[in-house]
Amino acid sequence: MKNKLLFSTLTLLAVMLFGFATAHADGIVIRDGATLFLHDTSMSLSCMDMNVLNGGTLNLGSGTIRRCGNLNIYGGGNYIQGTGNVYFCSGFLPSIYLLLDLL
Repeated sequence: MKNKLLFSTLTLLAVMLFGFATAHADGIVIRDGATLFLHDTSMSLSCMDMNVLNGGTLNLGSGTIRRCGNLNIYGGGNYIQGTGNVYFCSGFLPSIYLLLDLL
């Protein structure tokens, strides 16, 4: 358990430091060309949002996101559920928004 937490923490830290995903007051933003792959790790967002922008990819694999505010998948963003789970702060109904470009 301790190794899993350490791996999860180091992975998230590396992603944020090298610009593949950035942390904002609004949560985590996965930008163009970046992929966040949780594999079998778990992370808590403390009720902040996860945002996947155009060209970014969130791949849960078999990982878990806990205490997610909203999961926003913008037009052109990719979300791969795999066997993973997302648990929202709002209760049982997931607040997943697919924000489509309507031009």
